[in-house]
Amino acid sequence: MIKLIATDMDGTLLGADHEVSAENVKALRFALSRGVEIAIASGRVHYEIAPWMKRLGLPVSIIGTNGATVHDKSGTLIHSASLKKAILLPILEELEARRLYFTVFTEKTVYAHAHGVAWLEEEIRDMDAENLRKIQDLLSWLTPKTFSEKRLPILQSAAEAEAIEEEVYKCFVFSYREDKLRSAREAIADEHLHIASSGRGNFEVMDKDASKGKGLERLAKALDIPLAETMAIGDNQNDLSMLETAGIGVAMGNADEAIKRRCRMVTATNVEHGVARAIYRALGAEEEVGL
Repeated sequence: MIKLIATDMDGTLLGADHEVSAENVKALRFALSRGVEIAIASGRVHYEIAPWMKRLGLPVSIIGTNGATVHDKSGTLIHSASLKKAILLPILEELEARRLYFTVFTEKTVYAHAHGVAWLEEEIRDMDAENLRKIQDLLSWLTPKTFSEKRLPILQSAAEAEAIEEEVYKCFVFSYREDKLRSAREAIADEHLHIASSGRGNFEVMDKDASKGKGLERLAKALDIPLAETMAIGDNQNDLSMLETAGIGVAMGNADEAIKRRCRMVTATNVEHGVARAIYRALGAEEEVGL
């Protein structure tokens, strides 16, 4: 009996248009009608997810910022794991020295470095023709202009992060150069950190106690639901801890083969309403809905 279903958003619940399909909304409502608790587990922040789910009429718990925050369906914060300034500032200074685009996430705001977009443009400008060809698919939907249009509060330097009064929950790092990302990730690796990737061209830095798996654990405990009666659905590296913590881990059809091998089930892709199919299958309703 599944009593709690946690689903990732990007590449999982969201389709190619970055929206929740009518089929997935219908399936989530079906699960809710059966008394199943639903959680959205995402690298996105709570304040971005909550209004979205409210518009869809879905009362859900939210495991936000890759598990750094956990809110129940009433919006009450039941757990948080922040990055302490003594740990965060040297990381930001290292990223700044390497001319890497980064953003800093708090509960209410996302801060960007003043030169971040220029560094991305510099990366593209300095690439040879072969490497530029290799990133064309990434550039088709994530250009430097995409980042500049977000109009985020600006840090003129990494040191200015010292003045941020809110708790910091995540640092997101992006680059078109995998070698640059890999080198930076190795340089900042530390026992106090949890570092994961949510997709191509990035890695995300959180406190060691922040992961989607730990977020699912804490939410299940708050709801008094055994982990054996939970199901998690995801597609990327930052979902693995959750997929392996849940009683049933479900990989999306568009997930890498390495992730599929570590899951109990594989569903359809995100453009084929894989979340809906996994929910109906888990609740024994495939024939009932005709999927």
